[in-house]
Amino acid sequence: MIANEELLSAGKLAAKLEAPPAKIKKIIAELDIEPDKVKCGCKYYGNAAAEKIKKSL
Repeated sequence: MIANEELLSAGKLAAKLEAPPAKIKKIIAELDIEPDKVKCGCKYYGNAAAEKIKKSL
């Protein structure tokens, strides 16, 4: 992960990729994508994860 990389939650990724949040969460589970950061129980994903999710849509 790059220090200045934008980290997004699954919900924010859904908004960015214009897809339903449930579909994004399903893809994350299917591809077994690990979050780049976990803060207070919330999972955040970087650009690499976003690209993998985008390819699966």
